[in-house]
Amino acid sequence: GKSTQARLLSERLQRAGWDTAVVWTGGRPYVSRPLVRLVKRRFRAPVQTESGAFEARTPGVTAEQEFADYLGKSNAMFRQYWVLRRGWTDVSLLEHAAEANVVVRPEQRAGKLVICDRYLYKSIVNLAVLLDLRLIDLPQLLRHPALALVPQPTLYFLLDLPAEVGYARKHDLPSIEYVARRVPIYRALAAYAKMPVVDATLSPEEVHEHIWKVVSDHLRLMGAVPQQV
Repeated sequence: GKSTQARLLSERLQRAGWDTAVVWTGGRPYVSRPLVRLVKRRFRAPVQTESGAFEARTPGVTAEQEFADYLGKSNAMFRQYWVLRRGWTDVSLLEHAAEANVVVRPEQRAGKLVICDRYLYKSIVNLAVLLDLRLIDLPQLLRHPALALVPQPTLYFLLDLPAEVGYARKHDLPSIEYVARRVPIYRALAAYAKMPVVDATLSPEEVHEHIWKVVSDHLRLMGAVPQQV
């Protein structure tokens, strides 16, 4: 998983003499949370329990069916109302950008190599699914001003999995559709941004070695010298 790889990379860099920080920048809906809850309740999205699993609000309906219906209604709403579509995009990306700045920049100022567990592309993908964007429209979304406000990653990795494998590994997803809609978007983003793609069906150790080779080669090409800690 992403958190495991962030930890392994941090430990490897520390052993090589780098001072590192691992931060979670997955994007919390600080400002939009009330509206998110309202839409989910209005369109009867399945409810996530304390265990992380999803349960349907409606008796006799599965969480998978309810999620598909909720997503279809959300897509239709954003297609119909341009102002709502634009407003939701702006708020989602700006609040995630604010989170990234608050979490990442202090660590950068302290001279650390910052390893982000998720980053702003996660919100890009979520928006693409919610707004039902075509893949050819992704470059326009990637030019949103919010992306220029965040610290720009030196390297960004995609841990690539087939949808069915990703869904089988986690219990906190509402349906396989949730994953299946995101996989092609992440792959398109990776191609557009020229980010390294790592086969995440491999063992955690093999995935880490792939990541480490790219990171260590990049640091060597930059002539970067670690600050001993």
